[in-house]
This record gives sequence, structure tokens and C-alpha cells, in this order.
Amino acid sequence: MTLNLYDTLSRRIVTLDCRDRVELYVCGPTVQSPPHIGHMRSGVVYDCLRRWLEYKGLPVLYVRNITDIDDKILASARSTETGETWWQIAYRVSGLFNEAYKALFVKPPDYEPLVTAHIPDIIKAIEILIQKNVAYRAMDGSGNVFFSIDKHPSYGELTDQKDLLIDDCITPGKRDPRDFTLWKEKKDTDPDLAFWESPWGPGRPGWHIECSVMATKYLGTRFAIHGGGVDLRFPHHENELAQARALGAHFADIWMHTGAVNVEGIKMSKSFGNSVLVQDALSKVSPSALRYYFLTAHYRSTLNYTENSLSQACNTWNKLQGCIYRVYDYLEREGYENDFCVSQLNTDFSTSLDNDLNIPEALAIVHNKVREMNRLVDTQADMQYLGNTLSEVVEMLSILCPIDHKITYTSGAQDNSKALLQVLLEARDRARSKGDFYTSDLLRELLAEADISVSDGHVSYGSPRG
Repeated sequence: MTLNLYDTLSRRIVTLDCRDRVELYVCGPTVQSPPHIGHMRSGVVYDCLRRWLEYKGLPVLYVRNITDIDDKILASARSTETGETWWQIAYRVSGLFNEAYKALFVKPPDYEPLVTAHIPDIIKAIEILIQKNVAYRAMDGSGNVFFSIDKHPSYGELTDQKDLLIDDCITPGKRDPRDFTLWKEKKDTDPDLAFWESPWGPGRPGWHIECSVMATKYLGTRFAIHGGGVDLRFPHHENELAQARALGAHFADIWMHTGAVNVEGIKMSKSFGNSVLVQDALSKVSPSALRYYFLTAHYRSTLNYTENSLSQACNTWNKLQGCIYRVYDYLEREGYENDFCVSQLNTDFSTSLDNDLNIPEALAIVHNKVREMNRLVDTQADMQYLGNTLSEVVEMLSILCPIDHKITYTSGAQDNSKALLQVLLEARDRARSKGDFYTSDLLRELLAEADISVSDGHVSYGSPRG
């Protein structure tokens, strides 16, 4: 089995060393506010990677952490009008992330460690770094602890950073302004229970040490893949790697990074006020359509979000799903009773995913198969071949983008279809009565894909088109 991925560290395409299993660590969210589409794009990409590896017969041990204590979370607690504590915010927002992952068909990780559950491990790691003389207690007598970049000559190897950024969070007490924080002394303004006792006094861990510790705890000192968004390359991942190497770990063989998300050509950022929340996107399109949209750009490329591009992707996805429904219905009407099974996926599809997870190219192959299925139905071609093609398409989509509703091949499918049609028609009527013409038009287009025409309350049926 060969899978080639771009490695940020070596700056080239490398072949994944497939041992008995593939260990995957992905930096999860800092849970101070609801998830936006950038979070979910990353989650969907690594879910596709996991599904592809598992399809190829490789067990995957997947760890995605949650940062549930952080300056941003504490700031949210101070600014909230609801009186929520920082840990209540972290718990609530973690739930929102998990709901979003589930909605978008992202399988849960094998482990989802919380920072607050690993404070003793983090303290122990910092003690070791101090013993190795690559970390030190602040020079001003405070309880802050810093990593000494000067003591780690290979620092900067991940990003080839020339002009290192200065950690401005806590400047006093540093030997070098470039040094970064391992442990933060408790501040007078910190809320209750936002600190832990340590050899350097009460405080909490710095952001970067958390992932170094949790990744090696669950995956060992050497593991296959470390993933995250491109915005985490520096300083977070650079610092992670430096800490892990200083602790004696090889750390990740491959570093993967998903591209950024822009909104109307501008970087999506809370400071710009242009973040698109997942809940808002899902109010416009179905979960599988949103997942499909995330996959239309190569995972390392920037995805430029616009209302128009989202709508176009939704229409394309609805046509694809409509074809699948059409073929299932056709095969049932013709009495096709063979099991739907796939002996081997399309070779070009597999080659695309093995080539740096080229999902857009793989989706193009799916669309070619869909067009072929429509032609086969139109020409009433061999049902066995059509059934096999349908099975292959559904199998490919199970890796990339599962359809919204599981289609069950039963004799009652026709009655179920009528019931589903009635639900869609009623939903469209409700949307029109509320003046929600976006949803009304979307439902009309979805019905049109099944060649069901709706106009002023009248419903007409034609021969299906994909």
C-alpha cells in the first residue's frame, strides 16, 4: 500500500510508512466560541484521510485534543453576560463542536483528551525540560517558565522561520525575547479554579506544551502524522516540535496542514468580524452539501467562501444525490435483487487519493460515474453493470462525502418516497408562507432533480433526469 502526502517539515511529497497502524494526531479547537467553517473544513479533511486509510485496511489511532483552558476562554468568561464560568463555557462549546462534527459525518476520534485532565503530565514534562537546561524559570522571580530557543539549535526547522516572532504574552523575566511560555504564573485577575499548583507556584500551562505532551502520551514518541490548520504552523507547531525533540521524542513522521478559509477574498478572522459559523452555513445547505463544499478545493489550498460558491456546490451535490436516488428507484422498479457490493474501487479514484489526498480529482471521477449512470438509465442498459456502478459510487462517497439519508433497498421504498415527497412539499409551503424564498427555491430545485415540477401549488411529474 502506497500513500503519498506533502510533508511540511521536509517540504516535499513523502510516502507514508505504513506499519501495523497509522497514528494520527490533530490539533483540536480552543473552545471559547462556537465552531466556524474553518474548524470544520479541517475536521472533514482529516476525517477523509482516516476513512481512506481504514478503507485500505490500515487501523488508525486518531487523537484530537480539546484546549479547555486558555486566555481566550478566560476572556470569554469575563465578558459574558450570562454569568457562565470558564469551565462552563468550555464544556458548552465543546458540545457545539461535537454536534457540528457529527452533523458533517466526521467520525469521533479514538481519544479526545482535555488539557485540564493532563496537568500533571504537563508539569512533569516542563520539569524534564528544566533539568535538560532547555527551559528555565523566569529571571524576575515570578512563577513563569520559558523554553530557551537558544538552547535548541534546530528551532525553526518546521517552518524555516527566518525572522522569529517574539512572544509578547509575558516578556518580563526572559533571557531572550524570542523564548516562549511553558507555564504561566497565576494572575490576580484570573478567575477561581483557573490555576493548578506546580513547583513554580500556582498557574497553568502554556498553549504549545499541551499538544507535545498529549500527542506523545497517546501515540508514543514517534507516530505517523501530525495535522492541523496552516495557521498553526508557526508558532504553535514549531514550538510543539521543539519541545518534543528536546524531550527526546522523534515526534511526527509527516506534518500535514490544511489551507486557510477566506470569506469573499478576505482572510476569515474574528478580528475582521467575517467569521462564518457552521450553524449559519447549515441554515443554508444540508450537512452533506457543506461537507462536499469543503472538499471542492485541494486540502492544502485556500478555500474562498462566498454565498454563490456555496450555492453552486449545493446544487451540484443535490444533482449527484438525485442521480443516486433515481438509479436506486429504477433498479427497484426493474426488479434488480442482487446485493450491492464492490470488489475493487476505480483505479483512478484510488490513485487520486494516494496522490497527496487529491480529493477534488477523486470527486471528478465520482461525477464521471454519475453521468455514466444517468446514461445507463436513459438507455435502459444492463442492470447488473448499472448496479455495480451504483455500488462503486456509493462506496466512493462513503469515503469522501456520505449522502444525507441512508438509502435502504426495500419493497416499501415507493411508499417511503411518497412520504418524503409530502414532507418536502410541506416544508416548501411553510418557507414560502414565511417569505423564506431562499429555502423555498432550494427545495424546488431539489424536487426538480427528481423531475418533480412545483408551480403555484401544482405538482407535476416527468421522466427522471439526473
